[in-house]
Amino acid sequence: MKQNRKRSPVSPGLLVAAAVLVLAVGLFCLVYGLASARGEEGQKEPTADVPGISPGSQQQTPENGSGVRPITEEEKQRMADEAAEEEQNSDGTDAPSGKEERVTYAVSVSGGERLQPGILDALTGFLDEFYASQKSFAPFFKTMDGIRVPDMTERFAEPDGLQAAIWQSALKYLCSAKTVNGYDLSWSECSYSLKIGEIKPVGTTFEISFTESSEVCFSHLQGVRSVQNGLPCRAVFQKVEDQWKLVSYYREEDFFLAVSRLVTEDTTAEELPEITVWLLTRYCGNYLKMMQHRESFNSGEVGYRTSDHPYDRQAAASYAAQYCLTRNSAYTNYDELGGNNQNFVSQVLRAGGIPNDTTGNWKWKYYGDDVDETERAAGRTPSWVGAYYFYNYAISNYDSGLASTVGANFFAAEGGDVLMTGPEKDLFNTSYVVLSTCEEDGAVFEILLGSNSVDRENWPMTACFAPYVTMIKVQGWKD
Repeated sequence: MKQNRKRSPVSPGLLVAAAVLVLAVGLFCLVYGLASARGEEGQKEPTADVPGISPGSQQQTPENGSGVRPITEEEKQRMADEAAEEEQNSDGTDAPSGKEERVTYAVSVSGGERLQPGILDALTGFLDEFYASQKSFAPFFKTMDGIRVPDMTERFAEPDGLQAAIWQSALKYLCSAKTVNGYDLSWSECSYSLKIGEIKPVGTTFEISFTESSEVCFSHLQGVRSVQNGLPCRAVFQKVEDQWKLVSYYREEDFFLAVSRLVTEDTTAEELPEITVWLLTRYCGNYLKMMQHRESFNSGEVGYRTSDHPYDRQAAASYAAQYCLTRNSAYTNYDELGGNNQNFVSQVLRAGGIPNDTTGNWKWKYYGDDVDETERAAGRTPSWVGAYYFYNYAISNYDSGLASTVGANFFAAEGGDVLMTGPEKDLFNTSYVVLSTCEEDGAVFEILLGSNSVDRENWPMTACFAPYVTMIKVQGWKD
């Protein structure tokens, strides 16, 4: 399935050069900004080893781009001015000093009446500030003085503590990655809904579990609505001088998990900037690889082996579109048993005609819920429901069963192919299905994804911020 847009022609040969330049500038800005933010005089700035990026590069960026054109300084300033105008009152005057003026992006809250007075407003205020930062992204662009992001530490009970630093570093990573990225990943539209779950009073604090669902329109995807449902979140609030402040905040989204998974019991707030830089170097490597893949694919340099039996991509993509935001009752739902994302991917492969593989050292099958790794037509293998095990199956299986290419060109993806992300190299723990591709003038510029657990529909590949990403091209299956 393809979505087409008409754009002016692009010179493919300039694409990687543009990507290299914007990555180099963006990474330098991040490193410089983080070092200066710590205020450590005389300390050497942290450096990052990003493949293919030369700090002294003098390459020129193209005047016209196709999806990944670097945003010019003039455009950044224009967007910043527009965002500043939006902060004024309707009569054109500035908001009174000391009075918080905010627009809420919440469209519904379920179960909010069970919260202590003031907590819900504190929670939605925090989320509104986050959504505003991604919608009006332009004010946070900076050039030689680092990348500025909104300072949300004052919403925490300990603004200088570790929990505030974790969130701030995650937000810094997200905004920095978006700045480095040549796509415009700001949101032209956005809204969210909350479903309040368990509330645990512990002493003077309240731990709140909730799920967040949202609809956003990424600016580079004209008219495409990207949906994210059931995002697990957890917040602990404490009253500080008659105001509810966050003690901690957890968000099961890739940019936040990328940072929080690297935090140990010995980590200090002062070490978080180095973690952010380390993650951004990985993201830069992913992004540069994607842009190289884009150029090679659109220039016709990519080809893949065939299989004994072809993959029914139309059936696979149709199934994925039908069930990415719901569940098929014919299969067990593993949402509460570790996650449903790989179970969903396996169902898509089955819908596309991939049969059970019960023979050899590597197996992939589903006949029932019980784990069974024998050659019997019974139970299921870990590779059916576990992303880590499926990745090992896909990369190791050369006999009968699934025929695929792991590490395939990202832009060669078609409906029914599989994208996997993870916190470490060769440790992939989240799976997505390709729903469709976006084209302009016949060239692919974006891949739209679907997933379960955190249900996503039409989520752009370039907005996946896990440290490591790989594409699995499904050819079909072998006897």
